[in-house]
Amino acid sequence: MEKQNDLPGLIEEDPRTPVINREELHGKVTLWLVISTVVVSIGAVVPLGYNLGVTTVAAPFILEFLNVTNQELWNGNAPDLAITWIYSCTVTIYAVGGALGATIGGRFCDALGRKYSLVVSAILLPLAGLLMGICQIAGIYGLLFLGRFVAGLYAGISLGIIPVYLAEISPINLRGAVGVFAVFMTVVGQLLSHVIGFWGFYDQKSWPILLSLVGFMGMILIVVFPFCPESPRWLFLKQKRYRDAEIALQRLRGKTADISTEIEEMKLEALRDESNSTDGRVGAMDIIRLKNPEWKNPILICLILTVGYHFSGISALFFYTTEIFKSAGLNQEEIALATVGYSSINLIATVIGVLLVDKVGRRPLLLYPFMAGLVLLVGMTVTINTQEELGGYTFLIYFACLLAVTIVMYRYLPETKNKTFAEITANFVKSPKHKRKRLEEDLEAETYVNGGAVKETNITEETKT
Repeated sequence: MEKQNDLPGLIEEDPRTPVINREELHGKVTLWLVISTVVVSIGAVVPLGYNLGVTTVAAPFILEFLNVTNQELWNGNAPDLAITWIYSCTVTIYAVGGALGATIGGRFCDALGRKYSLVVSAILLPLAGLLMGICQIAGIYGLLFLGRFVAGLYAGISLGIIPVYLAEISPINLRGAVGVFAVFMTVVGQLLSHVIGFWGFYDQKSWPILLSLVGFMGMILIVVFPFCPESPRWLFLKQKRYRDAEIALQRLRGKTADISTEIEEMKLEALRDESNSTDGRVGAMDIIRLKNPEWKNPILICLILTVGYHFSGISALFFYTTEIFKSAGLNQEEIALATVGYSSINLIATVIGVLLVDKVGRRPLLLYPFMAGLVLLVGMTVTINTQEELGGYTFLIYFACLLAVTIVMYRYLPETKNKTFAEITANFVKSPKHKRKRLEEDLEAETYVNGGAVKETNITEETKT
């Protein structure tokens, strides 16, 4: 579409942007905000959690399928180790697909928009469901392998789009709750896979149906999501479609809501984007080379948090829950109850996060659970001390990782509660020179708004803080 230049108060008319009143950026829960969030959560987020939990339920039947198939290929001489390796690859290929998808998700997000990039990526879910659903009938375990890879590819692409879309459609006072609600639906998907799996499709004939159900979830997104609003920020900042951005924002905030302050905030961000970059495109190599020095701290913090989360041991629980409980000596009924119980506790903790995130902030809800994890890992190390070889001391590896990440969070992680995107970015600016430049820009804007009648500002003192 052509870029639109008829929105009142465009950047081109006057480059000076008013100081933003953060309170005026607060919004209410509206019909389209709820619809958009729920559709994304059910159609895009639930499949992510479902795919995380489904293999642990179907594990014994997948192993039997791999055993039968490989015995035929090996003429009855397939080694047990080979089958174990194939099963491990079937589980981990999901992560390989996710890593590949993550490299292209950002390009999809900016090229097609947040909405249609999710719709296009959701086509992979019915394809993955079909491949996994027919693998046993066809007697080809490669189809299961390929289906898991395609499901992982969707996960990698969508995980780069979903949080961006939800953050950009939400007012700043609801952004945390909307974002955590998506995490909540991930846990719902995981719990759903456990409940349906153990009490619906827990036999050698029907387990492929359990894996294929993810395709029907993707159809919800494909059919319904195109009717939801596009991200106003993408329309405004990336496409310069100012009128469409205003219409989308008005739908999300309600017909009677005043959206002028949010439009002004986007103008301010557009000005800063133009001053920091010769064009709006950012590639993977730009990030690796740190094209903008201000990217270094946020990128490092994101990497450290992600590594710390996965090296806390939670990923092993996601994929090998039933095997862990089986090795602990539980029978089949106890394994089912323990697995669903684990997912239920996860769900309850996520509900608590949804309720607290916009009240206490993001930083405490990250920092304190990591600290609690340190205590729990010490407890596991002390109690599980009768195993062979390394025994309970294995958990000290996770403890060391969590400790390092907790220290980094305590020292460097800023709070983002009720802050605009521009303010969050400014938190990472460490150079006094850059801080001074930002303060001068704000002072100039305030002078413009108040006709020159402003209070004196000691910029030198501000840059020292």
